[in-house]
Amino acid sequence: MMHDFVLLITSVLFVSSLILVGFMLMCTRKLDTEVARKLVHILSSFWCLFLCEFRNIWWALIGPIIFIIINTWFAFSNVSINVGFSDRRRNIGFSLYPVSAFFLTFLLYTKRIDMQVFLTSFFILGFGDGCACILGIRLGKHKYKSIGGFKSIEGSMSFFIISFIICILLQFSLFYACLIAVVTTLAEAFSFKGFDNFIIPLTVVIMCLLIG
Repeated sequence: MMHDFVLLITSVLFVSSLILVGFMLMCTRKLDTEVARKLVHILSSFWCLFLCEFRNIWWALIGPIIFIIINTWFAFSNVSINVGFSDRRRNIGFSLYPVSAFFLTFLLYTKRIDMQVFLTSFFILGFGDGCACILGIRLGKHKYKSIGGFKSIEGSMSFFIISFIICILLQFSLFYACLIAVVTTLAEAFSFKGFDNFIIPLTVVIMCLLIG
């Protein structure tokens, strides 16, 4: 019990610190809002390294539940608008990130998925989506119409490449790594703004279960 309690406190402090640093970077104008948001998004993927080390499922789920409550309150309150988060659709993504963490953690501890699928889903969500957005903002010149707005070919290509590399590093075969990266890239490209924070890991899980 003490092991799980210490791990819970450490993991909550870790994620809270990332969010706090993101706000500080925005408030001091060192990074624009979207880049700061996505930097936190990327680094938060390392949360999975805490979540997979609990000995009891209920302790493991407390952290995601805490951030579901906090992030949802933030996303749908006037606080988000007052600090510069005026896009409610993007704020939905802020609240869905811990929902995905809860979903993946539950599947891991109930043995619906294994560690490989758990880590792949988390890191593609964090690094794939986060880096694609940042690179799309910085380098994206070729736009295409998506659901709820426009995205860039450069951003989508970044998502594919990063997702492919993550799959290879986590020991998927070349064929399966390419397949997962392609399907997940398409899911990200045509998902509603903000909802990709749940659609991406869900797509990875479904693909991994289908390929066995």
